[in-house]
Amino acid sequence: MSLRKLAVFAAAYFVILLAAVPASARINRETCRGYPEPRVFLETQTWWTDGSITPGQRSHHIHVGVCFPQGRTWRPSPSGLVRLDFRIVFHNMRGYVGHTFRGGIGCCGDGKTMNFQGPVRLRCRHVHMECTWWITRRIDTDAIKTDGRKEARFSLLTRTSKGKRMFESSGWQSYFDRPHISAVENYRDEDGVTARGWYEGFGYANASIRPPYRAPGPRVRGVWRPTVRMRPGAGGLPVTSHSVHIDPMFHEGKAGKVIEKGPGSYDGVVTIDTRRLKNGPHRLVLITHAKLITPGDDVLDGTNTGVLAVPFFVRN
Repeated sequence: MSLRKLAVFAAAYFVILLAAVPASARINRETCRGYPEPRVFLETQTWWTDGSITPGQRSHHIHVGVCFPQGRTWRPSPSGLVRLDFRIVFHNMRGYVGHTFRGGIGCCGDGKTMNFQGPVRLRCRHVHMECTWWITRRIDTDAIKTDGRKEARFSLLTRTSKGKRMFESSGWQSYFDRPHISAVENYRDEDGVTARGWYEGFGYANASIRPPYRAPGPRVRGVWRPTVRMRPGAGGLPVTSHSVHIDPMFHEGKAGKVIEKGPGSYDGVVTIDTRRLKNGPHRLVLITHAKLITPGDDVLDGTNTGVLAVPFFVRN
């Protein structure tokens, strides 16, 4: 075989190999490209802050983020599977251990479906106390017996250095519409996005952005006025303060642009003049604090915080 023919054969073989690469090999877990349906990278966080320290850089953070088809319809594989790639971040978590990762995309209604639950052992020993892990889960959607709007909930159960329980939880909406399913059950009546921070003895501190918020995230220009909510969740202590930020970097002690801040809960519109922002991607971060000072009790003396981080895109 001549060198020219050999080169043509090799090129053709390489093209065949590329065609055989599964779609999952071309997935970008952070930009959300390559998934079967439109997705957006949503992140829930929970913070614990000891004593009277101001929450932020010195707090203990758990982040759980994933590309999710918020407000969209799932497109399972022929075998009924969908893939989720979770990014878990620990910040300032010396002595903390993440021991159980659980979640589901079919909550709640028909059986409160928990699609996965299993042991993990996440402990951060990095000198700067920041560690990142990726965990992939494939969920069998056949376990979800009805179509309609379902809520996704994902939590990393963690034991603190003082032996207390701590976790974050999501509340994200997606849809099922399968030809072989006739029953429809909607858990929520809107496509909101919620993050929950939970600490033993404090209950839930919730942060939410109200509809419309759909994957791949809002494209905005001029003045954008999203509706947000920061308030206690189930069994939660009263909210002591709240804040709304654009592009913060709390691990570096940077609050970003603060567009709302005050005592107690908040439920209403925030005004964002996107003309003061660069075109391109940005991050909106909602923070809910519940502080309880108990003199003489170093376990129930501090602040539980729920944090929601969602992207938006400026196109002026």
